[in-house]
Amino acid sequence: MGCEVISLLKQIYGAASIPVAIADEKLDVLWKNPAAEASEFFKDGSAQFLFPNNIYVDGIVSVCVDGAFQLFNVIRYMSEKTYYIIEYTGKDFSYDISQMKSYFVHLCARLRESAGQIAMSADGINLAVKKGSTEVASDLNRIDRNIMLLLREAVIPEQVYYAIDPYCKNEIVRLEDEVALSALDAENTLGRATEVWQNAENNIAVNINRSVLETMLAYMTAESCCGELFPDRLEYNVQRIDDERASVSVRCLNLHGKKNINAPLALLRQTEPFMDKLYKKLLAEKYGVVFEKKIHPDGIESIMLLNVLSKQNVIVKSGKKFRECEERFSPMAVSLSEKHCGERYKNIKINV
Repeated sequence: MGCEVISLLKQIYGAASIPVAIADEKLDVLWKNPAAEASEFFKDGSAQFLFPNNIYVDGIVSVCVDGAFQLFNVIRYMSEKTYYIIEYTGKDFSYDISQMKSYFVHLCARLRESAGQIAMSADGINLAVKKGSTEVASDLNRIDRNIMLLLREAVIPEQVYYAIDPYCKNEIVRLEDEVALSALDAENTLGRATEVWQNAENNIAVNINRSVLETMLAYMTAESCCGELFPDRLEYNVQRIDDERASVSVRCLNLHGKKNINAPLALLRQTEPFMDKLYKKLLAEKYGVVFEKKIHPDGIESIMLLNVLSKQNVIVKSGKKFRECEERFSPMAVSLSEKHCGERYKNIKINV
């Protein structure tokens, strides 16, 4: 019966102008039409790249291949055995310029706002110097904050292009080590006004790019801390869900009713611009990452579920030993700069 099915499908798709492959229930390619033979998609004899998380679905599937999103139509054919008919339908243009309008509006508003703030501060410093004053710390801090806000807009786009680069290599690390480093970054950035707590289950190993993971944790921390309420306490939790999945959560707790400062422009308060959505899509495809957000009466909890290695003895790299951290412009400091940017400069009294 299996041969009859393959023969029938060959007759239907053999002369098709688009690449079509037939795969078995394990996504091993059994047959390719001439167009698929000439393409690069099925050269390894497998269609497993369509479902890196081992969750098979029917219908249109968008997959990032060599840095570009491609569309495939997957048809599940049921007979005595299960077969998959995979049609390549072209590039995925759903993230074209029309879909990026809100992102560019947000980015342009940020550029203009920060450029204006920096220019006004520079004018203020120039006027103070002309008058012989040394009271310029407030203007210097305003310049510093707006530089951080500009850098914040670059974090996610930079990581998007880095994550799809073939040179973005993974390594085996322990989640508790990486979360501990991120917690330390958060503690240094937020200062004494915020307590940072950690509770991590030991020996959860994950095969991931360390820079990508660091940015993910900074992203989650910013999502938790940059809401309406000030983070009097920040809690990091890591736990294994099952043999192949783990959960990392970052929760902000507000204990005294203090609130964060709102952004001055409505356009700067967008919750999830285009790049954030694209970033989450990439992480889901590469590492099985799923983000959740819970709003509590006393703060926000950001949760990440991701693929991890099964319980076994593995060799990992120590984050504390191998990581090089730029504290001032670290992903954590830059990501938190919207609501939490400390005063870097202070006035010095000079007796003349």
